Amino acid sequence: MIEIKSVTKKYGNFTAIEDINLIVDDCSVFGLAGFNGCGKTTLLNVCAGVFKPENGDVYLDGENVFDNDSLRKSLFYLSDNMFFPTGATITSAAKFYANYMSKFDFKTLESLCDLFSLDLTKPVRGFSKGMTRQVGLAIAFASKPKYLLIDETFDGLDPHKKEIVRKLLLEYINECNASVIISSHDLSEIAGVCDHIAIMNGSKIV
Repeated sequence: MIEIKSVTKKYGNFTAIEDINLIVDDCSVFGLAGFNGCGKTTLLNVCAGVFKPENGDVYLDGENVFDNDSLRKSLFYLSDNMFFPTGATITSAAKFYANYMSKFDFKTLESLCDLFSLDLTKPVRGFSKGMTRQVGLAIAFASKPKYLLIDETFDGLDPHKKEIVRKLLLEYINECNASVIISSHDLSEIAGVCDHIAIMNGSKIV
């Protein structure tokens, strides 16, 4: 379970998110929808323990996520601009992330790359935006996290790949009993896969 309690995050005088309260149950997908700049990414960064909020806290199964290295080993945050080491192939990038994710499953990675028609030996740097997104999704699912956060989930994917990812999300939460938060600026893209959706605007849930 992910509990977001009265979270406010500011950048100087600018309030990015204000007094956010949400609960994401186990074995569920929670959607964040809203235009770019409404605070979705900031909220996910706070949930991942990357940013410390000015007020409030985020708890994963009762433990505060901020500055909690042991807890973050069971959390994977797939940002809209995922980091890949210089010159990395899919395999070497996966090995990099496997150093931090104790349940990483390379057989799952291979299976998903087959599903996405991705060559494990190719440098990620030469991929299109959509292919790079598929690599990130394959690594995220192969990491087997208890808590999965995905920013702009379907960005760069064609309609067929979007449908594949929707099915993977539903299979994943049932397999791992995971708590998942996904975001999108397009409500229609996430409506069919989420148990609950929060619409954000002007730093708040509206």
